[in-house]
Amino acid sequence: MNRRHFLVTAALATTITLAGCNAGTKPGEKFVGYWQSGQSATDPHPTLIHIARNGDSFIVTQSMWYRMGGYKSGNAPAALGESENILVINGSFRTIYEEATDTMLAGKKKASRIDQTQYERTLADGQ
Repeated sequence: MNRRHFLVTAALATTITLAGCNAGTKPGEKFVGYWQSGQSATDPHPTLIHIARNGDSFIVTQSMWYRMGGYKSGNAPAALGESENILVINGSFRTIYEEATDTMLAGKKKASRIDQTQYERTLADGQ
């Protein structure tokens, strides 16, 4: 009888612990943050991306470099696609999150995560 109580208690504790592992992590949270794509020796001005939550959806701000005027930004709505690793921007543009490398892929373009300081510094340097 004591063994049965022990097993039930141990199973309950394990279930509560495992359930708590995902507590507070909303689906799509891996997309939220700052990203850059396309910087190279021949193109020193990367495309900058900021993804923020907007309730259960997202707002994507993309800043692209223009020779006449520096960075120009635009916003677009986004929502999770058919899986937690797919973000659909503006209803049709699919971006895939690759967990192994913490990068986003869209077609042949690849974006790497950066911190807020890098994002703001790059925008300020381009103005």
